[in-house]
Amino acid sequence: MASQFLGNKHFISLDEAKKMTKKFRDDKDKIVKDEYKGKHVLPNCESFDRAAFDALLQREDCRG
Repeated sequence: MASQFLGNKHFISLDEAKKMTKKFRDDKDKIVKDEYKGKHVLPNCESFDRAAFDALLQREDCRG
């Protein structure tokens, strides 16, 4: 797997995060087919098992 660190800090301000999550909540029905609108098929958030992150961080080519 080719890896390249692009220098992204992956941090945004709390204000920017609030704006982005509000926009997603407001617009998410616009990106699904009509038959799925209003049926809550897109979650507002997701969670991930820590083991997945630990496995990535333990890779020899993990840097940054």
